[in-house]
Amino acid sequence: MIRRRRVLLTLVTAWTLLLSGMLTGGPALAAADVASCAPDSGSATIGGTVTGAGATPLSNVLVTAYTTYGVRAGSDYTDASGAYQITGLIGGSYLLKYEPSGEYMAEWYNNQATAFTATPVSVSEGGSISGINAEMGFGARFIGTVVGLGGGPLQSISVTVYDAEGRSVASAFTDAAGNYTTRPGLPSGTYRIGFGGGSGFLPAFYNAATTLEEATPLAVTAPTVRSGINATLNPGGAISGVVTSAETGLPVSGLWVSASGSGGSSYDFTNASGAYELIGLGSGSYTVQVESSGTLNLVSAERQDVQVTAPDTTAGVDFALEGGATLSGTVTGPGGAPLNGITVYISNEDGSYQDYVSTNAAGIYTASAMPAGTYRVLFRPSNYIPEAYNDRPNFSDADQIIVPPQGNVTGINAELAPGARVSGTVTDATTGLPIEDIFVEVLDLDGGRVEATFTQADGTYQTQTTLASGQYLVRFNADGRFASCTYVTAYYGGQLREEDAEQITVSAPTPLTGIDAQLTRGSILFGRLTDAGTGEPITSGQVSVYDADNNAVGFGRLTFLGGWYTDTGLPSGSYRLRFSDYDDGYIDEYYDDALSFEEATPVEVTAPTDITGLDAALARGALIGGRVTAGDTGEPFSAGWVAVYNLDGDEIGYGALDDDGSYVVRTGLPSGSYRVAVVPYGTGGELAASPAQGGATDGSAYAISYYGRSVTPTTATPVVVSAPELRDAIDIVMLQGAWLPLLRR
Repeated sequence: MIRRRRVLLTLVTAWTLLLSGMLTGGPALAAADVASCAPDSGSATIGGTVTGAGATPLSNVLVTAYTTYGVRAGSDYTDASGAYQITGLIGGSYLLKYEPSGEYMAEWYNNQATAFTATPVSVSEGGSISGINAEMGFGARFIGTVVGLGGGPLQSISVTVYDAEGRSVASAFTDAAGNYTTRPGLPSGTYRIGFGGGSGFLPAFYNAATTLEEATPLAVTAPTVRSGINATLNPGGAISGVVTSAETGLPVSGLWVSASGSGGSSYDFTNASGAYELIGLGSGSYTVQVESSGTLNLVSAERQDVQVTAPDTTAGVDFALEGGATLSGTVTGPGGAPLNGITVYISNEDGSYQDYVSTNAAGIYTASAMPAGTYRVLFRPSNYIPEAYNDRPNFSDADQIIVPPQGNVTGINAELAPGARVSGTVTDATTGLPIEDIFVEVLDLDGGRVEATFTQADGTYQTQTTLASGQYLVRFNADGRFASCTYVTAYYGGQLREEDAEQITVSAPTPLTGIDAQLTRGSILFGRLTDAGTGEPITSGQVSVYDADNNAVGFGRLTFLGGWYTDTGLPSGSYRLRFSDYDDGYIDEYYDDALSFEEATPVEVTAPTDITGLDAALARGALIGGRVTAGDTGEPFSAGWVAVYNLDGDEIGYGALDDDGSYVVRTGLPSGSYRVAVVPYGTGGELAASPAQGGATDGSAYAISYYGRSVTPTTATPVVVSAPELRDAIDIVMLQGAWLPLLRR
């Protein structure tokens, strides 16, 4: 475990200056005040002018302000005079990025290449600062020509420039002569270039590479324009055929035909002769399918598996579509009045057919192009109580409808009853001022959402008129997208937990009014996540917030600067934080440098005081890799996933299987001993025949198999790792044996 100096918690940040009055005992913030989790909720302004060579004003430059934690706060485009003005900012410090659309290269204020070296710009709440100008320099660009092998120039081919991390940083499209010039300008560095496919030709990377990793690196120094970066694209293979009606034998035009597989994807529409051609496909296996036509009442044909060898055409992949069935009915309201515009959802049991149709002015709906099968129907209005056929409250309880081949099932009707709505007002518990953009949910007593809406500027809300008589819960949610983020989510009655929430009683169709809420401001937590060895920011992951009982109560979002923040307010209390990356090989840890919840340092929150400096530096962990084969055939096994367990049996790592059976568990593991197992896909308690015996290929023929040729954890061979090494060659053989309870990640 790599230790780091504990970071002192601070109670104010440079970019939340407005909070200082509150943090020093000043008056509590009102609902109309700014929210630290929504830096675009203020009234401050930053402006300036952007120019190019010779002080030429540059228009259409995107200027974006980010907080010092990396949260986007606002943006503006420069006008014809090069001027911009970013409004609505809360008081604080910001990093400004300037992104041109032409030959100039992006930069950060003040003339810096990255956000990490940018000069912060500070502005007070309600204040305005001007003169934050930028004089942009020309960047490096690439020029070349794209042609097709054995043909002429290719137009509208996409060209993408990638940096060393594989991020797209510039692009272009070829013109009629096949020429391109990438934009925007780039800083000096090394890049790789990819060429998209088109016009029947395959994509490629410079120089004639098939993957980004194999592409030739191109070094360039700004403002050099490097020319001659040309490409000759190889022709792809094709699939062709004809689509006809099985009943008449006549061609069917206008149908969407697609292929997807190991060598790409393509689509086409059938012409007047029913013919289609799917071009630009690399060698490999494809699945070809035809979409059904409701207008012609034709059912989608069975998909076909097709092998393609580029640049050849696999012809004769024909489809004959059978006629479909129809299902129809009438939807009425009280007194038998027809209801127009009611949404009707129809699905068969395996979900292969799903459709939404609407009633017309006569209340009639019709679904067509339906294959034979068993169906359920749900009627979902906006001003009546939803119901499923036949007068059932839920879709899962709907009466089943048998649809025969090419049949016409009628009379699937519904008479909808008027529902009730819930309304009220949400205000700040301290000031009484209204709160806008609170997400209001009406829940059933199992916690399922029944209706939802947002509060308006005056704090009022009103749901749709769809509620049946009964008991419900109402939850008032802070929303991380808006200034309401700073409030604490609560239920009607002021409770914070669902089990404590006060129920409301609805008697349809009578509206239920006065379901109000007074919400309190919570605290927002801030920090940074970095690599313990390099100090570089970790940008992919999550910070989980747990209460004292180890219940997850919130999370923090990571930004491109490695900063994180909770996007809704937390009530006063004691919390523990868990820092985790998204399978980048780091060891997850708790604040402060702890490996378990029990060892974590509690973070004491006194709302509405924000807390900053909750930083963590993650150490690289050990990785485990190997290959999985079927014990009865010796062939690669990929129909499952790899799970890593500690010696107490807790799953702490996960890895995916490639087609060749290889795997790497990229969850960073602390040094120690583990058990590694492969969990096959598939369910069922009986052991099926193996694939070699003609059985299933989804993995259900095999038992959960551990490293060490074991089907039980107690007899598995422990795998000892030492961080940050890759422990390779942990090969696992899939065994046939008695089924154990399926382990789930």
